[in-house]
Amino acid sequence: MYAALMIAAVLLLLSAGLAAAVRKIIHGRETQKCYEAARRIIQEEHLNYAIKNPLNSHGARPQMQKIMICLKTENARKNSYVFDPEKGIHIGRDSGKNEICLQDVTVSGEHCRIFLYQNQIYLQDCNSANGTFLKKGTRRPCALHGNAEMLRNKDRIYVGNTVFRTIIFYCDMLTA
Repeated sequence: MYAALMIAAVLLLLSAGLAAAVRKIIHGRETQKCYEAARRIIQEEHLNYAIKNPLNSHGARPQMQKIMICLKTENARKNSYVFDPEKGIHIGRDSGKNEICLQDVTVSGEHCRIFLYQNQIYLQDCNSANGTFLKKGTRRPCALHGNAEMLRNKDRIYVGNTVFRTIIFYCDMLTA
């Protein structure tokens, strides 16, 4: 009886360890995808700069190090979007005015935006009809009502029936 309990306990520990290892591998792959997307964004900025300024004499050279944001949907499809918040991100139902277009009747045409201000990332509701909600940590989601609120890593953004989890990270092309 004791031996059977010990074997069951060992098997339980092994399966828990295996599950943790699998979660770590999946998280590592997701993180790697975010960094790869961020690097492509920065490389594209540098390429556009080189095309527009062949003699490198006009305009500010793009940065090699940037704060970036990844928005991951928490639905069955698990979509991920990586952005440079310096350029601003608009979320809404109107595909012509938003980087993220949500086909949801509870989402306004221009629902909310994410932007960089003084090296901090903010979320602002654009006076949407049904509101934008932000959940920080274990607190309840709070409505923004046209206001801006600073975003942190792992915050949750509620836009209509879609929930985004934020991943804020620093991409450094010099060490890539």
